Amino acid sequence: MKCRRCAFENPEGAKFCSDCAAPLLSQRAAEGERRVVTVLFCDVKGSTMLAETLDPEDWGEVMRGAFGVLTGAVERYDGTVARVMGDAVLAYFGAPKAHEDDAERAALAALAMRADAAVYAERMRAERGIAELAIRIGINTGLAVLGDGTGRGIEYTAMGDAVNVAARLQTAASPGSIVVGDGTRKQIEAFFELRPLGSLEVKGRAAAVPAFELLARRAAAQRATVPIVGRERELAVLREAVADVRTGRGRIVALVGDAGVGKSRLIDEVRSAWAASGGGPWSEARGQSYGAGQPYHLLRQQILSACGAADDEPAVMVRAKVEIGLAGADLEPASVAAMLAMLGMSHDAPLTGEALRNEIAHGNEALVRRRFRDEAGVNIFDDVHWSDPTSVELLLKLFALADEVPVLFIVAFRPDRQSPAWRLRQQAETDFPHLWTEIALDRLTDEESDALLGELVPGASLPEQLRRRILEKAEGNPLFLEEIVRALSDAGALVRSADGGWSVAEGATEVPVPESVHTLIAARIDRLDEPARQTLQAASVIGRTFGYRVLQRVAELNGQLDRQLSALQRVELVREVGRDPERRFAFRHPLTQDAAYRTILQRRRRDLHRKVGETLAELYADRREEYSGEIGAHFAEAGDPRAIEYLGQAGDRAMRLHAVEDALAHYTRALDLARKADADDAALGPLFSAKGRAHELRGEYDQAAAAYEEMERVARERADVPMELQALARRIIIHSAPTSVRDLPKAQELLEKALPKARELGDPATIARMEWGHLMVAAWSNRLDEARVAGTEAVALARQAGERELLAFVLNDRSRGFMQEGRYDAASLAEATALFRELGNLAMLTDALSTTAMGRVGVGDYDGALSAALEAREIAVRIANPWARSFSGFARGYVHFDRGEWGTAIEVWEDAILYGAKAGFIVVQVGPRSDLATLYRSAGAPEKADEHLRTARELAERALPDQLGWVICAEIRAALDRGDVAAAKALADGVLSRSMPRLVFIGTFMDLALVEVDLAEERVDAAMARAAPHAAGAEASSWRPGAFETDWDLVLARAELLRGDLDAADVALARGVERARMLGARRILWPLSRVWADVADARGDSALARSRRDQAREQVAAIAASLDSVGLADTFRATPEVVATIEGRPWREAPLGR
Repeated sequence: MKCRRCAFENPEGAKFCSDCAAPLLSQRAAEGERRVVTVLFCDVKGSTMLAETLDPEDWGEVMRGAFGVLTGAVERYDGTVARVMGDAVLAYFGAPKAHEDDAERAALAALAMRADAAVYAERMRAERGIAELAIRIGINTGLAVLGDGTGRGIEYTAMGDAVNVAARLQTAASPGSIVVGDGTRKQIEAFFELRPLGSLEVKGRAAAVPAFELLARRAAAQRATVPIVGRERELAVLREAVADVRTGRGRIVALVGDAGVGKSRLIDEVRSAWAASGGGPWSEARGQSYGAGQPYHLLRQQILSACGAADDEPAVMVRAKVEIGLAGADLEPASVAAMLAMLGMSHDAPLTGEALRNEIAHGNEALVRRRFRDEAGVNIFDDVHWSDPTSVELLLKLFALADEVPVLFIVAFRPDRQSPAWRLRQQAETDFPHLWTEIALDRLTDEESDALLGELVPGASLPEQLRRRILEKAEGNPLFLEEIVRALSDAGALVRSADGGWSVAEGATEVPVPESVHTLIAARIDRLDEPARQTLQAASVIGRTFGYRVLQRVAELNGQLDRQLSALQRVELVREVGRDPERRFAFRHPLTQDAAYRTILQRRRRDLHRKVGETLAELYADRREEYSGEIGAHFAEAGDPRAIEYLGQAGDRAMRLHAVEDALAHYTRALDLARKADADDAALGPLFSAKGRAHELRGEYDQAAAAYEEMERVARERADVPMELQALARRIIIHSAPTSVRDLPKAQELLEKALPKARELGDPATIARMEWGHLMVAAWSNRLDEARVAGTEAVALARQAGERELLAFVLNDRSRGFMQEGRYDAASLAEATALFRELGNLAMLTDALSTTAMGRVGVGDYDGALSAALEAREIAVRIANPWARSFSGFARGYVHFDRGEWGTAIEVWEDAILYGAKAGFIVVQVGPRSDLATLYRSAGAPEKADEHLRTARELAERALPDQLGWVICAEIRAALDRGDVAAAKALADGVLSRSMPRLVFIGTFMDLALVEVDLAEERVDAAMARAAPHAAGAEASSWRPGAFETDWDLVLARAELLRGDLDAADVALARGVERARMLGARRILWPLSRVWADVADARGDSALARSRRDQAREQVAAIAASLDSVGLADTFRATPEVVATIEGRPWREAPLGR
């Protein structure tokens, strides 16, 4: 080890330089590291006044004595005395070596300092007449940077807010008191009594600091009661053991598992069960990490517990309780003396050496026999992995007594093969197989972890991303899960209400590593030698899993990597996960990686990340796209601009794989870096576009619009016209589409600004994008001729520019425009579908397939419509795209509705509306929702119908006014079904009085509703005039709401009957029935058959009338059967229309709506 002062080479492990006597710091201490550390500041109150009254030599002697007392307490609990200065002591717990209970050690040291200082002060008062000598202590736990603060190898020191707060807490403490900060409070409150002091203003710190006075150690730990999940088998074994002891049979049960899996929690359950079943002798001891070197430490705790004594009680009281307890055991005087010596209460035992050990064993055995001779009881030994070897040796002798008396020994320990507990296990299994039962506690399953999370935060609707990250971090460890929830609560991400419920703060996605968990893992890491520790740190930078070749280059261990990996595997911090095609390793727990990573200084992290990125880029040059996300992430952590290109590639790859959330994360990070690095336009434009598109696919239209607006602003700042026009094109499309940011006037304004600029630029692809936007704005504004011209030009320019994806977009949207004017362009849709399929754009493939399904409904190809819609849905589910899933149900619902499969239609439309709401897809929430309302009303569920209609109207008025007519049509039919002709007439007049879009789909619905009003008012000529164009037939290429032609046949027939023309009615009905049968359209075949039966009756053909009414009944029965799946079959059968059909009454007695 080289001295940083004189460069002399010293032996490894030396603490001082052999040449110049300077302190030697380890490599990591010299370089510095980040640590969670508990800092203790203590000063001697009144020392300044004392210095004024004493000779300097006397004063120095008094202070040296005081410092000896104070530092002795620190060292007793393995703290590090960092500095003794003037009248103060600075100590660290957790540095340079961490223990998982460092905060607890600091608290114990502080209590010992106070007690020892009081004794010292009393002695100084007696010997020197010093009236006042008191201490005050401040303790705080938090992140600090530890290392050589001088840069010259002189002093190991801590720097950071945690240190400053500890110093201020000490200043705020009154003489004789101990004040701790919130970081310490969180880790010790289960074991110590604390008194809140409120928040203290700390000089130089913006936020006040919560402070607590440390009063004393608790007699027993007060852990929060966490629900038990997934431990039914283990609890059953423990209950059986308790029952056996109650019947007089002794047992030994071992609880074995990693830290946090629930050993102590199971002991709590046994304690409750024992008390509930009648109680009896119960005592317990808990191993302490700082007690492993103290002989009989574990057994001492057990005896104190059995005698009802506690460490925090006055020594005189403790001794009195112990003597009473020992007296009750009828021990020989020699055994009593040996036991008191073991307990540290006597130093004049008559025996020594082996004889003393034997007498101590005899005394403990006698005590156990006496305690459980007449009454069954329980002895608990928790955290035995921290036991001293002497206690384990004696405990094995006590286990034999389970054969003699009804005692249940429960021992809990971790599977640490190097600990005394493991030797206890091996010996006990051999010596007491008939008494020994071992319960191995595994991690919780994913389902059990999720259930426990639900118990910890009842009522909280956690975002899926946050829930997934919590469960991934905890990885089945109940304690880790509990501490993560606590850390999220402390950070304000989870908020508990007054009624005990929980809510989630907006935007909460990050899962912090709780400091309590970090210190637990850091203690394991600190037990490694330096090379193994450096290997673990380097691996933590690479990731949860890491390849051998990458680590070999990054760690630079000069051929020692295999040895270090073996060492890390032996202590179960990492494990090998594969060898094909190369060796790969993984951290056994994600929090181990986090803890190791947190110890690395930020500048060192950046260097390592850069090295990892370069190594991955070199080793996997032939798989660059596959590794682009990893490489980009490492360069991003290093602040290296090379990250921009790699992250962009990673985002594109994720989009192709339909991992939209991942893609968005890559694009967002790349853009953040690009802004900071002032990247060139060629990088920025595609990133903005891709990020906006990713937001659109997630239904986040506000964020998408914001991305395009920023893109336009940046382009203008850089005078980049092509990028500006690309941004404008995106904005035009998003504001014209039926989304939550739809704003046709804004889209028109942007189009008028952008189209001339695009033509001036002269680039065919740019003009094509603008004309695509032109098509969208014009089509949605009901300017169909203009839309047709814009769409045709956009198609031609996209073909000319070779922009295949743009061409597919335009063909798809143009085909929908054609539908609005009554044309089904099957060829364009087929080409768009094929292009999207070839390009791998599955999101848009579903859109083209769903548009195709709409088109096929319009020409009466129901089987073709279902085929296209079901393929669209399958893809939508696979890629988790809510818009696509919603759209796939649009046409499907109409096919099932028309075919009389009403239960399926309800399920399909409800699903479409649900996912449309998630995606911000407004059309489905207005049009199909209105028709779903009509379906519910026809099925006998008017309340549901009214609810859907109210929602549809509110959405249409707010966001889709050009589709309001669709809602009004359903409202007119609802009024007529209620028999409220006046209300229906008022709604119809409202439609006629204002200019509403006459798009084919909505126009057909409007005319059907209006003609129903005409018929209700017996205005036959008006009804005939309105119906004639629709029922006249259509060319094969034309598009209209397919089977609705049969609705017009029914309307015409009813009108002809009102005029008394049976022949004309017969012709219309025959035509309608033929069409309906061809389509399998039970919905309309039912009323057609009823009315046709009326015609047969009018002609005097009662047999034919009966046959036709039977056909109507068949349709009703089939529709009713379909409604069983949604629980509406009975309500449907009870509707007036169905009752009239079953009873064979004519249609005039039960007016028919659509």
